[in-house]
Amino acid sequence: MRNLGPWITQTKSFAGCGGTVGYLPSKKLTVAVAISYGAKAFDNEGNYKNVSDKIFASLGNALAPDTLSKPEP
Repeated sequence: MRNLGPWITQTKSFAGCGGTVGYLPSKKLTVAVAISYGAKAFDNEGNYKNVSDKIFASLGNALAPDTLSKPEP
């Protein structure tokens, strides 16, 4: 677990899937994102970036404005 500003979050990546979940105690708000990756998401060595953090930040800021850093494009 890690804190992102006032959010308590956890991010996991495994087997071509990724996920981020966070809880904002002050609003009693939970946001969960789960994604899966297609073949084009992997580089030649089988690595991929977990973009669930970016989606989580977009949703979190839409539901509780200015509580998270803006996601990078």
